Amino acid sequence: MNKKTLTKTVNPTLVIVLCALTGISSSVNAQEVRTRSNTPTQRAAAAPPATAAGAPQQASRTNSSDSLGAWLEMHGQAFGLFKDEPTDSGKAEGTNPPAPVTLKVEPKRFTPPPAAIATSDAAAQIKAVMDDLKFQGSCDKFADEKGFGPWGQAVIDSLKRGNGQALLEGTSDLRRACPNYENLGVEERSYVWVNIFATMAFKESSCDPTAEIPGIKKGRYARGILQLHKDSEHGYAEGCKRGDSRSPIKTLTCGISMLNDQIEKSGRLFYEKTYWGVLRPQGDLLKGKNGKKRRVVLTRLTIGGLKELPLCQRGTTPAVAKK
Repeated sequence: MNKKTLTKTVNPTLVIVLCALTGISSSVNAQEVRTRSNTPTQRAAAAPPATAAGAPQQASRTNSSDSLGAWLEMHGQAFGLFKDEPTDSGKAEGTNPPAPVTLKVEPKRFTPPPAAIATSDAAAQIKAVMDDLKFQGSCDKFADEKGFGPWGQAVIDSLKRGNGQALLEGTSDLRRACPNYENLGVEERSYVWVNIFATMAFKESSCDPTAEIPGIKKGRYARGILQLHKDSEHGYAEGCKRGDSRSPIKTLTCGISMLNDQIEKSGRLFYEKTYWGVLRPQGDLLKGKNGKKRRVVLTRLTIGGLKELPLCQRGTTPAVAKK
């Protein structure tokens, strides 16, 4: 949002907290400015405005009690999400960038948690992964021990209807994170995408369908579980309609269409120009309250969630869904 400071919106949990322990602000991806395009190819490539160096511009944050910011403060370093960047002053003076900070703990190794290994139920596996990654809020509407929730079922149904053929076919970078993907049928592949969209929704909005963040233009807001720009959704992909951000299920259908366009254009799930920071391999450069910048690479969490899913591991028992 090009150096504009975000202020508290109607829902106080939506404003990003500056993480005191790390000196870094967290993100629900509101730092990026989405632009509308007229063609499917342009829409798939929609990206935040770039600086002269080509990097996405970032927004500064205000102190508040934000659940996602608290999550990043508590778990970001342990999960290995921070990557040090040179300071502005260092770049200006031509000095060498600072040496990487030595972590006090070894970054988390993403392996299937025991609760996921112990069951062949796909929804229970996804729930176990979300629990291990400390997801909060309403993310269990994707999946829990009882089966797929309304949001998870919306992903499955949308893919079955043919909305997202490129997602089902998969990409080479997805297969590296989920080696067993090529051996899965359509039904099981849709379960993998439930896992991916659950991670996206948590990092975008803490799975809060009422989440709203002001855009760079006055009166514009990114809204909902995937932070689509309210009343501009129809410009993102042919499968999106105005107002989709107000409904989690419609948001997911739109998100599938957007990702389908992206994959058809780039052949990649983890893409530098993707709409969502959680799928952007270079991460997002964020500025803390002390003015110093650090890069947060949320893609590591998305890949980690796939590595923890037994369904993605070769040689595991095929996952099923409760009827």
